[in-house]
Amino acid sequence: MENRSGIHSHFQELREGCFYVNWDKLRGKWVVFDEFSGDMQEALAFYVFAEAQTNLNMLKMGIERYVNKLRETGQLLRKVPYPSYVELKTPDKWECNSLSPPIQSKVDSVKYEKGLKVMQQFIDQRSFQFLSFGVFRKTMLEYLKTIDKQSDEQWYPHPMIKSMMMALSIAKKEKKIGANMAALSDDSNMTFSGKPTMSFSVIAKMVSEEACEVVNITELSHPDFQFNQDRIEKIIRTETIIERHPGKEIPFSTYIEALNTIGIRTKMIKMDEIPDAIRYIKDLAQKGLLAQYPKETVAQILAINGVEEWDDLDGVVRATTVSLYGINKYPEFNSHMTPAEKIPKFKCRQSILFALEKPYLETA
Repeated sequence: MENRSGIHSHFQELREGCFYVNWDKLRGKWVVFDEFSGDMQEALAFYVFAEAQTNLNMLKMGIERYVNKLRETGQLLRKVPYPSYVELKTPDKWECNSLSPPIQSKVDSVKYEKGLKVMQQFIDQRSFQFLSFGVFRKTMLEYLKTIDKQSDEQWYPHPMIKSMMMALSIAKKEKKIGANMAALSDDSNMTFSGKPTMSFSVIAKMVSEEACEVVNITELSHPDFQFNQDRIEKIIRTETIIERHPGKEIPFSTYIEALNTIGIRTKMIKMDEIPDAIRYIKDLAQKGLLAQYPKETVAQILAINGVEEWDDLDGVVRATTVSLYGINKYPEFNSHMTPAEKIPKFKCRQSILFALEKPYLETA
């Protein structure tokens, strides 16, 4: 019921957005609705019609109840269009009871729940439209176009953005001007262990009947990190690229593109360069030039016998090897990465958040 009440408070706006706005005369389609995938369109349409039928049934029940009250008190003596009978009837004999029964089949229930999720996602995304975007309005609108095409089952948004959506949606729903509304989100649904690596708290409030603003954003494990407008925009710019791909992973080339967007020139070391990288890092270790690194890391570096052991090495060892080799061979790049085809989204977001703390990004 809570979900439904949240949907119904936006119902007219949603219907207009999905079915009535931006009609494409050439193709004979509604632009917004056509952006959803076929199965999402079917679930969304099923949900809208199911809710319309439920609301109509409730309206008829209400009419019948009050018509009978008027009959009972003698205030209504003539026939009315609905209900069709003229005598007083008890609720068990009301005409509305013969209307369409509630959804019962498993298939219909699944469709209804999926349609409900699509509607809720639609609400959350549209909540951004009520945010005062300031100088990064264009960036936010580009992001919205990207996520509009995401399937609910394969959508894994940045926890900061998800928290913003939730907080703005709550603020808009409550409509209490000046009151702070908070939301929490993390990335536990994306990590291998099911434990979060990032957790965000966002506070938003309505500043007028038509606009919301974000009051505060906090990454709970780094409460001193300042999410100013510049840093928020950079995260959204990277997310516009990352969210092109559904699911929990993206191609490594996409990750590099996202980093380059915010001024981090990134180079992925190729697999055929790894033998040279191993020789280089072992030479540094043997000369005692890795004294600032943990002893166990240096010991593992010295124990490497060849490239065939690369996949079994500790992640810190691989990262150290590639980083130092990359700095030496490709000093024009800010960051150097190990060879990979794909990378989990949560790791991308972790590294981007860490990189935003670096001084060279302040003017990127």
